[in-house]
Amino acid sequence: DPGLMRRAIANLLSNAVQHNSGGTVVLIALEELAEDVRIRVQDNGGGISDELKEVIFDPFVRGDAARPGDGGTGLGLAISKQILELHRGKLKLDNRNGLTVFELVVRKKSGTGEPAAGHE
Repeated sequence: DPGLMRRAIANLLSNAVQHNSGGTVVLIALEELAEDVRIRVQDNGGGISDELKEVIFDPFVRGDAARPGDGGTGLGLAISKQILELHRGKLKLDNRNGLTVFELVVRKKSGTGEPAAGHE
């Protein structure tokens, strides 16, 4: 569903912009592999703490409790992960070397118009 995939990517981009200070560089990259498509949303902002990494995809988790009025619900990453799972894909976080990288991995469609089977 292209609309849902746009929403998943928009959630990641929105988080990268909202939760980092000015001067942060946000990159988005698409890589087509033999069976998968990978999309990376990467930034060099403040990073994500080790404690938060464990629960970052859970509903209602927010990165900074000190900003209660920022309008965030803590649902964006949980929704993005659910969208990827509905498409038999994965959403992963790699947070090291001064970069925060969210990677979406989705199996290419089969000739039937359905996602290819067996993408676990």
